[in-house]
Amino acid sequence: MFHTSLILEDALAHPYLTSLHDISDEPVCMTPFSFDFEQHALTEEQMKELIYREALAFNPEYQQ
Repeated sequence: MFHTSLILEDALAHPYLTSLHDISDEPVCMTPFSFDFEQHALTEEQMKELIYREALAFNPEYQQ
């Protein structure tokens, strides 16, 4: 079986996404951006702390 990769614009134009696709509400980024900020190696404890803080951001009533 042979798979080809779609570019984003082709994927959005696919009939499966017709009901979600609105060309007037889909801006295009003209310059590439970097995800380097996601490349930091975290310890298990650091990851737990980040998840905890994120949960508190959505549930401030649990803050002490």
